[in-house]
Amino acid sequence: MKVTVGKNIDITDALSRSVGIIAKNPVILLPQLIVSIPTLLIGLFSSTTSLTLAIGGVVASLVSGLLMVLVIGAYPLMVKTVVDGGQISISDAVRKGIGRFWSILVAGILVALFVIAGTIALIVPGIIIATWYAYTIPAIMLENRGAMDGMSASKAFGRDKKMSTFLMILVVGVGFLVVSGIQLAVSSASPVAGRLVNDLLTIPLDVWIYVLLSYTYITYGPSSMTPVPGTTEAPGFLPRYCANCGKPVQVGSTFCPNCGSPLT
Repeated sequence: MKVTVGKNIDITDALSRSVGIIAKNPVILLPQLIVSIPTLLIGLFSSTTSLTLAIGGVVASLVSGLLMVLVIGAYPLMVKTVVDGGQISISDAVRKGIGRFWSILVAGILVALFVIAGTIALIVPGIIIATWYAYTIPAIMLENRGAMDGMSASKAFGRDKKMSTFLMILVVGVGFLVVSGIQLAVSSASPVAGRLVNDLLTIPLDVWIYVLLSYTYITYGPSSMTPVPGTTEAPGFLPRYCANCGKPVQVGSTFCPNCGSPLT
């Protein structure tokens, strides 16, 4: 028997609310902008060919990649703060992202390898795998999971919501296609300007996909299912909560994975 995790996704709500979160909290764009600075600087000199520039490009890519891991981990926490009606603290979110650095990095590598393998196999499997694991980072950050556990939680939530997840990602993908068209138009006059325009315009789109997936997991994921008082089971994943620390736990668990307290 297949267990449905969380609630069915309202695509219109997820898309509109995620855009609203960004519009009402433009500071949420700042982390992604900072990540993009190294590549933006290299873009200014992209018309110059030299060994120094080539080395600089590699270094900039590495720095951006490391910063990206921290930023991706920070977004679910910032979105959760907004949803809960709080004030965004970028420093606090990034600090917590640092604490989950290796889980995010390992999960990102594994998901990328799985998607690539599935895409090479027949394209469609790659798309399905991408929808399964799209919520891995929110699961890791919001539920304090490890890499493999976060992937499992994402798959449990996303496996029966493949079409909804795909359509949401597709909408953002259309935005990237539009940006690519703008880049081609600008590049005909100035390749450097075209690259800079592309880099700048992709920043809000990158943030949108982070916010969209985080909001979706928060609103429609496991935590959206409230257990029925007096019962130990309810529809969805992680339907029980520890009486000591309040963290969600799996049905059948003997001890809380967060604080270690015995479950009754």
